[in-house]
Amino acid sequence: MARPPIEDWTHLPWRKLERVVYRLQTRIFRASERGNVRAVHSLQRLLMKSEAARYLAVRRVTQDNRGKNTAGVDGVKAVAPAQRSLLVTALGRPDAIRPRPTRRVWIPKPGKAEKRPLGIPVMLDRAHQALVKLALEPEWEARFEPNSYGFRPGRSVHDAIGALFGMLSHKDKYVLDADIQGCFDNIAHSPLLDKLATYPTLRRTIKGWLKAGVLADGTWQPTERGSPQGGVASPLLALIALHGLETAITTAFPLATMPAVAQGGSQKELHLVLFLKNVTNPFWKAVRVGATSAWELYDLAKDISEKNDVAAKNPDIVAKMKAFAEEAHRPMPVGEIYDRKLLEKDRNYLGSEEATNAFRKKNKG
Repeated sequence: MARPPIEDWTHLPWRKLERVVYRLQTRIFRASERGNVRAVHSLQRLLMKSEAARYLAVRRVTQDNRGKNTAGVDGVKAVAPAQRSLLVTALGRPDAIRPRPTRRVWIPKPGKAEKRPLGIPVMLDRAHQALVKLALEPEWEARFEPNSYGFRPGRSVHDAIGALFGMLSHKDKYVLDADIQGCFDNIAHSPLLDKLATYPTLRRTIKGWLKAGVLADGTWQPTERGSPQGGVASPLLALIALHGLETAITTAFPLATMPAVAQGGSQKELHLVLFLKNVTNPFWKAVRVGATSAWELYDLAKDISEKNDVAAKNPDIVAKMKAFAEEAHRPMPVGEIYDRKLLEKDRNYLGSEEATNAFRKKNKG
């Protein structure tokens, strides 16, 4: 017989609940590493039924997320503690949950006149997606390629910058910056579901979210492709859809077919860094467009800041960038600029193997 939900939300043993979920996720991760699909699915079912996981999923969408006060098509937002316990109870009966359409919201793209669509699910669907993400994420973290960044636990833009620094600091390389246009909006549903290869109940749940449609200006519209950008599980689904890109590229362009360097005659190495995020950080954008020295980074980041009105909101940002450039007045790999402690030390230390290792260690932790 199921226990009644704890009414006093503030006195829940959150640390204990997190430990319970973490242990289950660790077991899923290890089973996925071993390739034991049956054990993965069994443990995922166990986690989905776990009361601890349901409480954490509800807390995430009603307290932790920045969009907790954003309503879906049902108009529900700012959920009170008593209603949170009802959401936990509802998640215990997943077969009774019917996905509802998302509410279409248009938000401006930074520095551009065009807008991009957001699909805001109702609160119950958000909590259900957070629960599914708790189960799916450890399985795929054991399988994702090493140079995938953004929307991954324990990884950030600084890790991507550190990876670029490690690839570019020792010898010359060609850099190609590519952007996947409308990544979330153009994900094909059938290939994604086939790639997930999860157990039938979870497959039906995810398919229901993808096919729920959107409500725009009071009119329902079907969704034949894409995953709503406002969904909790959408970033993970996009990462799964893009999984295999690094292998496909390195297989399509083996080292034997790549041009040699003119001076040394040695062959170029091929690296891929995938960062799935709508980044507005001016430093990162400057790195993306190819800054090769401290002053180039300053000029590019300043230009991006002015276009995106970042400087107006943060008056000291341009001054800080200029200070970084003045301190590192010689040409240097852009990744080093992010480590202020290194900039304060002997300049001979910069660019050394010791500096590289220290930079990676700092940004990894």
